Amino acid sequence: MNVIGRSRKFISKLFSRKTRSIQSKSCYQFSARYFSIGPREPHSRNRNASVNRVNQEMGVFTGKDNHTLSCCDKCTEECEDQFRFFCEGCKYLKDPSILDSVDHFELFDIKEDYDIDIEKLDETFYQLQQMFHPDRFTMTGDEDLMENSTTYSSFINNSYKLLKDDLERAKYILKKKGYKALEEGDQISDIEYLQQIMEIREEIESSETQEELNVLKADTLLKKQTIVEKVSSLFKAEAYEEIIETLVQLRYTIRILEAIDKREREFI
Repeated sequence: MNVIGRSRKFISKLFSRKTRSIQSKSCYQFSARYFSIGPREPHSRNRNASVNRVNQEMGVFTGKDNHTLSCCDKCTEECEDQFRFFCEGCKYLKDPSILDSVDHFELFDIKEDYDIDIEKLDETFYQLQQMFHPDRFTMTGDEDLMENSTTYSSFINNSYKLLKDDLERAKYILKKKGYKALEEGDQISDIEYLQQIMEIREEIESSETQEELNVLKADTLLKKQTIVEKVSSLFKAEAYEEIIETLVQLRYTIRILEAIDKREREFI
């Protein structure tokens, strides 16, 4: 059996095993958009029928209906679900270029919302990393597969960090909704809040003990939580234009926490 043949066999076993593991946890399932969780349907030779069916059931096709698409660069089967990571025809891991169209929320099968299920995010991240970690593919001897799995693994890691981050998650949602995202040059218009930030920075620089920094950190973490709750409320009210100013405050608060961490390292 050649390298690609061994790779396909290995992926097929790995994927079916991981799928069963995920399905045994009813609240933790991979996104149907990117993974085949149920029994596979045979590839349809009627391209227009395939497009219509998938558009209606999943809404995943965005290409032109009169173009046939191959599932991957390892086989010539027509692709019914071109966004899925594994080719349904030959079981091979697709070229990482498809990651350009991946939705971070859908990747983790999480509802697009500012308030997310962190437990589900963590659990799905762990499962995805197990599936795509490059070490799992070394035994195949397939250099392309190992390189692609590294790209997938890195993408999953970055996607996880984005959703986990209160600031980046908000910016991502705003961008998806077509609103102006937070930019580096955006400044706080609340003078009183800006003065508070300057005073805290002075306290950080003048701190001489870990105890002083602990007090500052606890106070700043409380401020951050208050801002995050405000951002959540604004998203619920769909007050997207008002969120930017609040995100600027959140960014300043995060930088204060980073400054505290830096000062703490100086005491070590």
